[in-house]
Amino acid sequence: MKITYYGHSCFMLEENIKILTDPFISNNPLATIDLYRLKPDVILLTHDHSDHMGDTIEIAENSGAIVITLFDIALKLNKFNVATLGGNLGGTIEYKDCKFTFVRADHSSITGRPVGFVIDCGSKKIYFAGDTNVFYDMKIIHDLYNPEIAMLPIDGYFNMGPREAVYALKLLKVLKVIPMHYGTFPLLKGTPEDLKKEIEKNELETQMIVFEINETKEF
Repeated sequence: MKITYYGHSCFMLEENIKILTDPFISNNPLATIDLYRLKPDVILLTHDHSDHMGDTIEIAENSGAIVITLFDIALKLNKFNVATLGGNLGGTIEYKDCKFTFVRADHSSITGRPVGFVIDCGSKKIYFAGDTNVFYDMKIIHDLYNPEIAMLPIDGYFNMGPREAVYALKLLKVLKVIPMHYGTFPLLKGTPEDLKKEIEKNELETQMIVFEINETKEF
């Protein structure tokens, strides 16, 4: 699987299909990619705060991507003629040889409630947490779905910070963690360096993978 980072919580995952997460591009001060160059097959939308819903409608219209999101948000997007597949917690949507399972997120949303996703396209299982605090049911995510990689917010203002993220890693027992949702705005003070210190202090074996903007890594 190839993963490219565009900033904040926006990644492109490529394996069989292209999956774009929470596409906050045009108003993101760190993003440099031209959103019209993005041609995903699927857009995963965890909730409809502006820094996550972002450019969902524009990218979907331009690329023909289908948006997988909470059923309530899907209904909202349908009013803009966006193609959607709406689901809810505990459900799994299968699309083009990939499985997208809706899991809990401990946050808020304008419409409905926020979610995270466990993404399974064959070679890797990835937990994309969206916006969330740590919650003990992350142990259920490990027990039921056993993801190898977790994408976790670490900003410490609107979401969990590095200390809470390490507690999440203890529950998730993943091999690798990709920090996200940091550095975009001055309020988001958590850093990968802080997360690394917490991982080392807690003697975890989880490997932290840090991306530069527009960087692609293979897993």
